[in-house]
Amino acid sequence: MSNEKLQANKELGFLYKKCSIRPYVISQMALVPEYVEAIKAHKGEINNQVVYEIIRKVYLKMLSEGKNFRTATDVMNKVSKDVTGDSATWREGVNI
Repeated sequence: MSNEKLQANKELGFLYKKCSIRPYVISQMALVPEYVEAIKAHKGEINNQVVYEIIRKVYLKMLSEGKNFRTATDVMNKVSKDVTGDSATWREGVNI
């Protein structure tokens, strides 16, 4: 089993300065291409709440299409925890 650490991600590097989301969570976001594409496509200000809403929207779309996987779920829960204080906040108003 590898003991490698996730390295800082160059594509999402700007998030490390713009957000207070834990750095390793930002690095994990890079493992979900749908999240990277949506964040990079966003025009306008980036902050914790904006990143949370982007990831939540993408994740709910993935869920509805049956395309969710462990890493996407894990990142969604961690971003929710960092931004709202609760890893399950993203589930509000959602029938799962």
